[in-house]
Amino acid sequence: MIAVLRFVLECCLVAVAAGAVTSIAVGLVHRVARRRIASVTPSRRADLTLAMALLPGATALAVTIAAAAPSLLAASGLHHDHCHSHAHHAHVCLLHAFDVPLSRTVSGALGLAVLVFAAVRFGGALVKEWRALRGLARLATPRRYGSFVVDSVPGAPRLCHAVGVVRRRVLLSEQLANEVSEEQLEAALAHEAAHHGRRDGLATLLVRLSAIFSAPFVLRAVHADHRLAMEEASDARAAAAVGDPRTVADAIVAIARVQIRGAVPSLGITGAVIERRVLRLLSREPDRPSVGVVGVLALVSAPLVVVLLGSWTVHHAVENLLHLL
Repeated sequence: MIAVLRFVLECCLVAVAAGAVTSIAVGLVHRVARRRIASVTPSRRADLTLAMALLPGATALAVTIAAAAPSLLAASGLHHDHCHSHAHHAHVCLLHAFDVPLSRTVSGALGLAVLVFAAVRFGGALVKEWRALRGLARLATPRRYGSFVVDSVPGAPRLCHAVGVVRRRVLLSEQLANEVSEEQLEAALAHEAAHHGRRDGLATLLVRLSAIFSAPFVLRAVHADHRLAMEEASDARAAAAVGDPRTVADAIVAIARVQIRGAVPSLGITGAVIERRVLRLLSREPDRPSVGVVGVLALVSAPLVVVLLGSWTVHHAVENLLHLL
């Protein structure tokens, strides 16, 4: 039992270290290339920043699995125990975990604490959001606005927001619907429908999962750029749907004015990004096709498959680094 615990602590240490190093590297690349990234069209920028945000989590999982795989294969009898062939350095091994020094055990315990804290924080936020959405859903009435069917919520908050990953829907407060024109409301709903079409809810969930393995605050700018890119890409789709970018720009400003007056913040529709979104719409710069969430996942996974295929090399590299502790 002690051997299993120490092996788990070593794996936690590897995951935290791999995620932290990758997130720092991604943060530095983003900082150097931020101006060039900002010049990319919204959909492709959303893909690029999504890939950057997912790399820490994907790398942490791949490196940890690759480092642990030889030991797990040996423990299950599917491969020979190779630890005796390199007794000169540390082992990430379930069979020899009793040899783990105190310094590495303590570091692993800290790594486990970091992962548990981040996971609990993520889970708590999801539960809180789910309860809030369930409460709004109980009050909501399905209604048709033009070509859209949305869940209409009576009274405040003044919201117009796409929610859900599996059961995707748009929540719209009746108060907001009554305070903007029909054209503005149609454009706003087209924007929210574009979020669903792009699977932005899934992308946001994956980014939050990957953040569990990232160094705190390092990728804040990457996450902010990803949120803005999703909004601008949805603006472009909405403009194509309603046939006029100016209508979408008017909707952004009108709804932001209503929400600011009600002191109700909304994701993507209020804040310092409004001017940039409006200017991009009015520039009529065409948005380029993108690979989307599924495509980004495939691109991120491809190099990580190489890591897993080279698990023995990764395993020995990780052991050499852990030997420094």
